[in-house]
Amino acid sequence: MWEYKNEGGITTVITPPKSINYDTLEDFRKLVRELAESGCVKAVINMNRTIYIDSSGLGTLVKAAADLRHSGGDLRLAAVSPGITDILRITSLHKVLKVYKDTESALKSYG
Repeated sequence: MWEYKNEGGITTVITPPKSINYDTLEDFRKLVRELAESGCVKAVINMNRTIYIDSSGLGTLVKAAADLRHSGGDLRLAAVSPGITDILRITSLHKVLKVYKDTESALKSYG
C-alpha cells in the first residue's frame, strides 16, 4: 500500500510498499495523477522500507518524475537501499532520478 503525507501544500512524501512492481503500481499512478491535479507537484519517495523494484516499477518512477516535471515539480528518492541504488546505477537512472540519503535532505533540496 502506498502512503503519503502532505508537507506544506505543494510537497508530498510518499512511502511505497516493500515491493515496487507491476502489482503495486496502479495505486501509485493514481496517486501521482491526483497529486498533480491538486497542485501538489513536488514529491519525495521515502524508500526506507522498500526492498525490491522491478523494471515496471523503474519505468513508472521515471514516468512519474517526467509528469511532475511537466507540471512544474519534480520527484526525488530518499533512503534508498544499497541494492536498489545498485540497480539505479546499472540502469543509469541515478542520472534521471535524484537520490538523497534521507527524506529530510530530499525535502530541503526543494528549498
